[in-house]
Amino acid sequence: MMATNENKANLPPKKIITARIAGQWITGVFGSWLIVWLIGPWVLDSILIRTYDPSLDVNTLRPGDVVDWRSEGWGRTLIGPHGLPGWQPRVDAGEPNQESSSIRKVVIWGDSQVEGVCVDDPEKIHNQAIRIAQDQYQLQIDCLPMGRSGADARDWQDLIAGADKLWKPDLHVWVITDLSDLTIAVSPDATAAYRRWIVESPKWVRFAKRIGAQALFAASKRVLRDPDTGGIRQLDFSLGPRTHPIAATNRIDDPNEEVLRNEKIADEVAKLLLEIGTSYDGRIAILYAPATPRLSGGIVTNHPDDAIFVAIHQALQSKGIAVADCRQDFIDLWRFKGQVARGFHNGMPSYGHLNVNGNRIVAEKIVVLLQERQKR
Repeated sequence: MMATNENKANLPPKKIITARIAGQWITGVFGSWLIVWLIGPWVLDSILIRTYDPSLDVNTLRPGDVVDWRSEGWGRTLIGPHGLPGWQPRVDAGEPNQESSSIRKVVIWGDSQVEGVCVDDPEKIHNQAIRIAQDQYQLQIDCLPMGRSGADARDWQDLIAGADKLWKPDLHVWVITDLSDLTIAVSPDATAAYRRWIVESPKWVRFAKRIGAQALFAASKRVLRDPDTGGIRQLDFSLGPRTHPIAATNRIDDPNEEVLRNEKIADEVAKLLLEIGTSYDGRIAILYAPATPRLSGGIVTNHPDDAIFVAIHQALQSKGIAVADCRQDFIDLWRFKGQVARGFHNGMPSYGHLNVNGNRIVAEKIVVLLQERQKR
């Protein structure tokens, strides 16, 4: 019995959670969150607020907001009127409150590449086009960036009437950075899966923006958002092996079948754009700027969509629709200067979004398209 008592005496005392220890834990938890809260706005993407614009009948980025982008690139964007990123109306120097009738207008349509939040406002496509036109051609132009992440030709086709009525541009340019963004408009399910963006940001997103909760918002998106569909992540708690559906592919092994398919798609695209162009006096053009070249153990200059783009290019030209092709310019940029048109220091070179170099090449092509339009 004495030995048992001695062993108990040698045991370390039980730790009791005192108010002091609890306070340290609480302080640590809230202190760490406070640090993340304060640092978040400097290293995380801004929370994007979208609001309804009656003139365009679509929800846009909220005018007046400042958007900082950090996940790819390092850009700051001031959202202008009608939710256009980095844009402000150009006015006549003699009439400060009046838009000049001598300024040629171009509306550029696209997805997040045209939105351009990865770079600062002066380096966005539309602002570079304005500078290039003025410095190299003594041409006064205004470029209006109707770009939105996830947009495609169905959106541009749907919204072009409102934009044309609002701004009366000399030219509409569809900037195609992924050919599927164009061909989706003539696919069998083009209208079935399409909906116009008219839902404004909910109150909780606006509240998160107001209190600067970028860290919490980013964490919530990562947990709740499905990266493949963009919708709410579907959680699966069932037991046993998972089965995954085989993804559909556009690959065709028979070269003859592929040629026929490409020609069919090209004809449908040309027919669609001819109809749109006819409605707007031919004021529409296509600019192709795919992810090429790609750096993968060397330089890969060919692109999987080259064959179908050639077919589309020929079909559009036969209908008198102007087409600008950036592929060779992107390749030459790498070959002669060792620079890529896509990618940033915090991403993968030659992949991702257009950088300052890529934006400049696209901007130059837009100015050339406008000049060619004026000569007609």
